[in-house]
Amino acid sequence: MAWKSGIAKPGLQLVFNLLVFGTALVLISLQSTLIGTCLLLAVAGSMTVTYMAFTNGILLEYSTPEMHGRVMSLLSLDRGLIPVGAILAGTLASTIGVRPGLFTLGSTILVLSTLVLVFAGKRLSAISSANAVAGHGRHAGAEGADSTERPMETQAAGGGR
Repeated sequence: MAWKSGIAKPGLQLVFNLLVFGTALVLISLQSTLIGTCLLLAVAGSMTVTYMAFTNGILLEYSTPEMHGRVMSLLSLDRGLIPVGAILAGTLASTIGVRPGLFTLGSTILVLSTLVLVFAGKRLSAISSANAVAGHGRHAGAEGADSTERPMETQAAGGGR
């Protein structure tokens, strides 16, 4: 998993991705051309991919290396919930129609994301990636750590001191 530590506010970026994703869904529901729909689907897809990358990066950064496997296994549980959303979307589309159903889902994402931004915006903006260290999470270089310690890879490769 690649994680670039130069992102100033990854927590706010998550909400931004959701807002763009919801907007893309609403616009898809209003779109009448194939090219416009394809372009908006590309935008929606890119927001989904970047959302997952940011989520993975944040969770791994704030967990110890020993917990990375557990964190990622819990994160992958969302794949098991996809059918629940598909059932909801299918029921909505068959009840009120595809376009109104897509509009409703996109609008719901926009409303919920806005509420998260309003009520948890300060907390989200406090999430930073300034101390990201590839493979070691936030705990490498944490205060109180011995500055003479070698990184884990060096210890493992060199067999210790």
